[in-house]
Amino acid sequence: NADFAWLSIGYNQLVYPLQMLTFYNAIANNGKMVKPIFNKGETEVINQQIASKSNIYNIQIAMEKFVSEGLGKPAISEKVKVAGASGSSQISRDDKEITEYVVMFCGYFPTEKPKYSVIVSMNKLGLPASGSVMAGSVFQEIVDCITEKESLHAIKE
Repeated sequence: NADFAWLSIGYNQLVYPLQMLTFYNAIANNGKMVKPIFNKGETEVINQQIASKSNIYNIQIAMEKFVSEGLGKPAISEKVKVAGASGSSQISRDDKEITEYVVMFCGYFPTEKPKYSVIVSMNKLGLPASGSVMAGSVFQEIVDCITEKESLHAIKE
């Protein structure tokens, strides 16, 4: 069955953006998976260590290089170092005349001591459809907005 081969690299799997963000956040937290929070509050640990520390470290390096040296360059911020990855997938539609895509970028920052994890997921009709270019550039704008707001807040204190 061809579907089995595609499953091994992530195709034909349904993962919600919040599930993906939770996974990337665990990578940022050195393997500790926590329940997503939207405001400051108690942290609930889901899994103390999702993978070995060496595997987590290697994934962190790969995600940093994906942004600094690879296809993730549209997510680069001038203000803080970021790490992440992108993806694009085609959505099945009843209307076969139009192809719809989901473009995504998920990452965290600052890489040295992660404080934020962010996912950008957008639906797009037709080509071109690039997670790095489209969602990565929105990610970069979010990063810059948050870091600028933090800088202004720090100045006021």
